[in-house]
Amino acid sequence: MLFETWILIVTVSMTLGEGINCMYPRLEDTYDSEGLVCKWSEEDFYYDKKEDALILFPEDETDNCFEAKARERYWKGRE
Repeated sequence: MLFETWILIVTVSMTLGEGINCMYPRLEDTYDSEGLVCKWSEEDFYYDKKEDALILFPEDETDNCFEAKARERYWKGRE
């Protein structure tokens, strides 16, 4: 019973962490955005002087299906 509980806790924690990493793409010095599913790197962002922020590129041909959905959601939120 204890082993099953441990497995459940680890699975739920990893799933939540990966989901949050995909839903909120960001690149910060204090945050490692290298997940198992969504791997955001410096090449995925550009700097916008007007907003003084890093912005996720609208498209990238190397994205997996989760990253593509995250980009789509990100840009819908920006409009």
